[in-house]
Amino acid sequence: MPLRRYSKRFDLSQYYFYDDFVGSNYDNRWWTGRGGGGSLTAQADSILRIRATANTNYELYQNDLCDFSVAKNAIHTSRWRVSSLTSMSGEVGFEPTTPDNATDWLAFIYNSDIGANWQAQSAAGGVTTTIDTGVAADTSYHEFRIETTSGTLKYFLDGVLVATITTNISALLLQPYCWVVSKTAATRDVFFDWIETFGDRE
Repeated sequence: MPLRRYSKRFDLSQYYFYDDFVGSNYDNRWWTGRGGGGSLTAQADSILRIRATANTNYELYQNDLCDFSVAKNAIHTSRWRVSSLTSMSGEVGFEPTTPDNATDWLAFIYNSDIGANWQAQSAAGGVTTTIDTGVAADTSYHEFRIETTSGTLKYFLDGVLVATITTNISALLLQPYCWVVSKTAATRDVFFDWIETFGDRE
């Protein structure tokens, strides 16, 4: 079962979820994988690997979590990394409760086709806002945090505010997700150390 990391932020007025992927198997009561090809593997070092095989994609998404929303000040924080800076995409954030949604999301994104930097992105109803954070991507672990309030999304990288978005913000119920795409004959991975989400109940 996912472990809870108690902190001064944790109280019963909020929905709270934390998973640090301890153990040899990811908890499929909470998480599910899907996509054109790939796998989820909990590794011995308490890291969850999300893998897209050659020229395919794969998604990690919630299986049975409470619903978060921008209207209820949802916050998504995770420590993760991409396996490569060539021929891949990796993104982490919130998407609607129906996975593989093609119109709404809010996420940190690395896409080798776009450029060398991390991107902050939000989409609602198929219209997207993308901001280049100006921070060069690498394959090291970093802490990514998205704070939401009605009308504003703030994106933090290793504790530093790198983007603010005020347009195309989804009003749908949201769940945490990760999506990885291989754009080559080789596999591409995203590695999660931990993930934390919380938001107001009412």
